[in-house]
Amino acid sequence: MIQVDADRYQQRRTARYDARTVSDNYFLELEKQPDAASIRTALGEKYDWYEGILEAASGFEQEWKHYGKKYGWKLKVHDGAKTLFELTVAASSFRIGMAIRELELQSLRADPGLAGSLGDLLAADKAKEGWGIRIVMDDADRYAKACILARAVAEIRRKALAEADAGEPETGD
Repeated sequence: MIQVDADRYQQRRTARYDARTVSDNYFLELEKQPDAASIRTALGEKYDWYEGILEAASGFEQEWKHYGKKYGWKLKVHDGAKTLFELTVAASSFRIGMAIRELELQSLRADPGLAGSLGDLLAADKAKEGWGIRIVMDDADRYAKACILARAVAEIRRKALAEADAGEPETGD
């Protein structure tokens, strides 16, 4: 199952960080903005997965944002207007959070290859902004599914942007 059950997730969170904090984010302090060296230190052997998930979202902007002392630094991967995913670095793992819109979900479900490999992800319940999906990168299967999903949603959004740009009237001389 791609989503970690609540008990297991809570046990892992509790084991990873001091009880005084509310997040397992490795980069909580405002003064410690993540850089390649510190991310490599935090992730260890999973650093290649970090690079791989960013490659799955190639062409999208990447922006580190600090969300306060409670949530720390997160990498926002976006197209300028909409977020593709947010990435949070923890000790020896990381997670991405995505909000998939209804039309995107329909497109993913309509693709037999994607629907088969991502079935458990695409069964998520709808939330206010769409279908919220969180994937913790702590095993190879989750990482592979996250890359497939990120690439697929990125492609859907690239096509939507291209179609929107093609429909806009040209400006200039």
